[in-house]
Amino acid sequence: MAIFRKPTLAEPFENFVAALISRLNQKSGESMPLCSLNELARSQSIYTYAYFGTLGFQKENLKPAEEVLVAKELRGLKEITQKEWQAEFSASNPKKSLLAAYLSSKDRYFNLYVTPTNFKIAAKLAEDILPETKVYQKDEAGPFVLDTMKELLYCTYRLDLALHPKLEENHLAEAKIAPELTLPPVRALLLAIENQQMGELEIQYLFTWLLQYSATITATSTLYASYSQADLPSEVLEKTAPLVKKLVTEITTFPQTLDTNATDSLQISNQLLTQIPELFAEAQGKMATLNAKLKDGNQEDS
Repeated sequence: MAIFRKPTLAEPFENFVAALISRLNQKSGESMPLCSLNELARSQSIYTYAYFGTLGFQKENLKPAEEVLVAKELRGLKEITQKEWQAEFSASNPKKSLLAAYLSSKDRYFNLYVTPTNFKIAAKLAEDILPETKVYQKDEAGPFVLDTMKELLYCTYRLDLALHPKLEENHLAEAKIAPELTLPPVRALLLAIENQQMGELEIQYLFTWLLQYSATITATSTLYASYSQADLPSEVLEKTAPLVKKLVTEITTFPQTLDTNATDSLQISNQLLTQIPELFAEAQGKMATLNAKLKDGNQEDS
């Protein structure tokens, strides 16, 4: 006899839905900033999906919506099923939101969408691409490297949110955003691996680079995660923005800057073979020190 399990949401989304329904009930019949939907999601540590609204009829003339009007009748919110909420938070492309039935605008031709964020898209790409590489499959540190890559993507996304107010609500094409975002170049690196534009030695160098800088990346990611709003304190931005940008520059340009004189694959391969052991030894030393500290901490706790 088959056992049918009721669909359930992951805890952050479950908490968000509960908080969302509560907030909308409080605002029944009133207007509120559309960005408050995303702020509420971030308060639950959700950076994988975001809401945006458009005003207008013709695609080329659409404008971002800033305010939404909450319906007076909201009883239907509680009737939305877990399965429907799961679909809301598993979309791979922008789609009309379930909330569109309860949120409107004083302006005509309003539409409300939910979309995966740049972070969600790039993290999913990393999860799909890196485990397929020979380097990942041969290296026990593969899962750790994947986690570090996702933490770097999180750092870049948090920095982009902090430097570009209403990034998600405006939903602009990346080419129209200034200054340039920091996440897309890292995503482009992952796409290069997917399209087999990087050799195995280059991927090995990438893995070793991530091992080497894992402590720095994790520390920055943890710091950013301690702030539940898109904005980051000025003192945090002052110290971390140059660091994150430098990391992005290094990780996305090493294939081109390994040696400007290395004009053929044999020269590049020889250079990589020289540099990788040095970086790997340094990374392994850091990991051994970290593991020793963790063991000492566990012994003290026991």
